[in-house]
Amino acid sequence: MKSFGKASEFYRVKLVALTENQPEEFDWKDDILYRNQPDRFDVVNKTEHMIIIVDIDTGENFYVRPYSSRPKAQKKFDIIEKNLKELTKIQFDKRYRAHKEEPFDPHS
Repeated sequence: MKSFGKASEFYRVKLVALTENQPEEFDWKDDILYRNQPDRFDVVNKTEHMIIIVDIDTGENFYVRPYSSRPKAQKKFDIIEKNLKELTKIQFDKRYRAHKEEPFDPHS
């Protein structure tokens, strides 16, 4: 397996939108064993935009970090794509931690 060269020969970058739907909590009644739907049923939608670096050889995903807005995520995505073309594998690994055996945890 080759270990040096342009980063674009080893990695690809993806921008993924993850949407989480959380329904409003149900009301409990103490005298019965089921839930009643509230009069108004609201769903809370939360979307995060995740940048993922994919190792071409192994298929492993390395998460850069989540972004709350698409424009911010797109800006970072464009920077990473540019770096893929310009940096060597070693430089890219140092910058984005893609050399770690464990994928980068965006919540740590």
